[in-house]
Amino acid sequence: MFQRIKKGSGIALAVFLLFLANNCGIKTDKELMKELVAIKENCNLGDNTKHGWKIDDCKNDEVEKTKKSIKEKGVANSLPTLVVAFSGEDDDLAIISTFFFNWNIGNSFDLNKIAKNPELIDDKVAKEFLKAFDKRKEDRYTRYALRALANVAMIKGMQDEYWKIVDSLPKDDIGKGQFYSAAVTYGRLSVFDRIKERAEIGKPFDQLSMISSTGIIQDLTDEELKELCPWWSKYLDSENKSTAKSASRNLIFKCSGEFVDNALSSIEKRIKEMPAKDAKDFRFSVNFSRCDEKRLSEEQCKKAETLKNKLEKM
Repeated sequence: MFQRIKKGSGIALAVFLLFLANNCGIKTDKELMKELVAIKENCNLGDNTKHGWKIDDCKNDEVEKTKKSIKEKGVANSLPTLVVAFSGEDDDLAIISTFFFNWNIGNSFDLNKIAKNPELIDDKVAKEFLKAFDKRKEDRYTRYALRALANVAMIKGMQDEYWKIVDSLPKDDIGKGQFYSAAVTYGRLSVFDRIKERAEIGKPFDQLSMISSTGIIQDLTDEELKELCPWWSKYLDSENKSTAKSASRNLIFKCSGEFVDNALSSIEKRIKEMPAKDAKDFRFSVNFSRCDEKRLSEEQCKKAETLKNKLEKM
């Protein structure tokens, strides 16, 4: 299906991409497209262990120039060209665009603005991104484009198309859980049923990933906390120390009332029952008590401080 067009074909390749973009109905940035082609021509993409996250030995600092260009243009203006490069027939350009999806589109602050104004990303661009990812999903490097894909799909309300890709993956795909955790940032409560399901049926590291990813959602609403706090509480007694630690951290950092009480009591119990070297890891959780926010009661703050002191002395 895909191929690697040999170096030295830069002009022909750029013309081909413009043709492809016109066929998709996607308006691209000619200068950015030239920069992507220049990376193919003048940089070393390495072997498949580096594809998607590392590009070496550029003759004229092409990668840094393109990073600067994408920062200046912003996500909304850069995404169409990156998607066209990703969806074309040249593997090298797909690898290069994946590098930039991973570097910027997966975690750019621009996305917060776009989330409030989804129309900044054309529907055609989002659909083409999903379509291209589906075609390339067996290429392992595309996982570096995953967070960008999830962000775009959730922001654009294309959850059905996204989960169709996820459901088509083999059950034993070791990285399948990443698709769930990646969807949380902008999917929020709309993906919670999926998150809970994955935590129940997935591997221990999937369980940890689901709990950790929900814990870093910004500005959780009361409605979201009403769902999340009881769910996190279920994992306080997990045999997996990392899972229990993440759950207690989320409860102490995000919740209040009985949920904080339960988290602190769970840590207190572990201090008594676990070897010191294991119990000490729960310092991570109590360090997230924020008494200045007045979310925790005075009694809870004192208990958190007492536990913190105990753990530091262990």
